[in-house]
Amino acid sequence: MKTLKSTGYDFDKQTPPEHEMADEAAGEATRLLLPDDHLTKIKASYALTFDGQLLDDTDVKTKMQSERLQQAAEGLPPHLHMLKSDKLNHKLTQLVSEGPLEYATAELLIRAKFGASTGKRLNFRRCVDSQNLSFACPHCHGPIAQPRDPGGHEQIHGVQYIAHCLHDCTHPVFQEPRDLIQQEAKDFLETTADFFGDVIVMGAQDFPEEDEQLDGVFYLDLAGLLAKNTHSQSQVFNINERVLSKLFNKLRVTGLTTMFIGMDKTDESGAGPRRRQSTVQEH
Repeated sequence: MKTLKSTGYDFDKQTPPEHEMADEAAGEATRLLLPDDHLTKIKASYALTFDGQLLDDTDVKTKMQSERLQQAAEGLPPHLHMLKSDKLNHKLTQLVSEGPLEYATAELLIRAKFGASTGKRLNFRRCVDSQNLSFACPHCHGPIAQPRDPGGHEQIHGVQYIAHCLHDCTHPVFQEPRDLIQQEAKDFLETTADFFGDVIVMGAQDFPEEDEQLDGVFYLDLAGLLAKNTHSQSQVFNINERVLSKLFNKLRVTGLTTMFIGMDKTDESGAGPRRRQSTVQEH
């Protein structure tokens, strides 16, 4: 066997001989001539600084994708920014939207995502304590959360109104079916996907940040926007697009249809329209 020369490093008696041989081989490699095309054969290793962050070659691609999503979101109106959020699993959301949904279910999810509300709304009064950034819900009289609109529009978009009714409104016409939906979703995922974690109904705008989402929690946005953590849940619990399509088909019957009927009414009691003046935008 070839005797390797010392490279100047001190090894103790317990150092495996393979380590010494590897050190010697590395030393000899530094004296070898490089081929002319070595840059195309050796994977580059480098680091860049961007916004104060040190990025290596594996981080650059992720950062560039995030920047492209952010630029795309900036071109959208404020009420649609969630469609490009890093909190969402965009691929699975699209698969469910294009999957085996029943027609009536697909219609409700599209209405929720883009704010198509049936009928016309009354003039919503602004909340006094919200710095003129929110309107009051005609059902529960609580504030309807909405993103800042640099255009200063004096109208609330249907996306914000529907999201409030589905996830936040405390009026019984929404709270009671919401409670039924949450329990129905939990039971369905336990029996269909062996998922025994928590199910929480909440709007996508309130999802935790990506690194704060818990794999033991299924965040249920009733517009069909899926949290980022469903990527790992789909691998561990097989919560795939077919399971989720069946879930939303079931939830439509459980309570979604009732909630949409309630939000299409114009007064607190859900008695029906009183006049046809609207402050809800529909695009």
